[in-house]
Amino acid sequence: MKTVRNILLAIAFISSTSVYAQFDEVGIEGGIANYFGDLNIGSSFKDYKPAVGVFYRRNLSPYFAWKSNLNAGQLAFDSKLNSNAYWQYQNLNFRATFAEATTVMEFNFFKYKSNKVKDCRWSPFVFFGFGMMYYDLQGKYDGKWIALPPLATEGKSYNTLLFVLPFGGGLKFNIAKYITLEIEEVYHHTYSDHLDDVSSNYTGKAIYVNNNPTNIADPSNPANPLSHLSGKQRGEQFKDKYLLTFISLSYTFHTPHCPNPDVNDGFEIFDK
Repeated sequence: MKTVRNILLAIAFISSTSVYAQFDEVGIEGGIANYFGDLNIGSSFKDYKPAVGVFYRRNLSPYFAWKSNLNAGQLAFDSKLNSNAYWQYQNLNFRATFAEATTVMEFNFFKYKSNKVKDCRWSPFVFFGFGMMYYDLQGKYDGKWIALPPLATEGKSYNTLLFVLPFGGGLKFNIAKYITLEIEEVYHHTYSDHLDDVSSNYTGKAIYVNNNPTNIADPSNPANPLSHLSGKQRGEQFKDKYLLTFISLSYTFHTPHCPNPDVNDGFEIFDK
């Protein structure tokens, strides 16, 4: 991670010294969120949920930019939506309301500007970065939503504040002077296998809710030949992930700087 950080800082420094102006950009975004993990083995998109956000971007050059996001939304899945029969009759489910703060480095493939100049008014782009995500996790039992982390359904506790690695790409379009429309896919790798409260094996122990024993840790269909037994597989034990698909609108504030007449590195002033 230290090496990646140093590379990003070097790119940002080089880009910022290659232009005569830096432009601040703010925007709003909205779309859908999809979860991928132990309950969604086949990477199904059947249970998508809403997500919204705001962002700030510092355009360092027509090719490079720093972007910081604050997003919120919901992730959910029910094992009955899975294509695999074993996972279907587990009857496990979850929903998680989340908030995240991320920062990424963007690279535009074309010389993109947001003020309808003669250069390219659209560009594909890619990005990667890092961030933090917090989630409030619940499971549905007996018709009610119950907080799952305090129950330790697999006999162990876990943190609901996660480090995440966002990366992806999209397309941006200059639809009016200083106005940018974007479509992007943001894939998040988490360093947790408990985004869905499912990770390893059944414990075979009763879980108490309000001092009453429940089968919330194992509500599986009686036809399941591997449940109800301690040590049998409950999850896949790989890190959970989620995908945000966003459409956004942003406005760019232009703050031109005086150019150095002795420098000509191939970049034009943004305002031209």
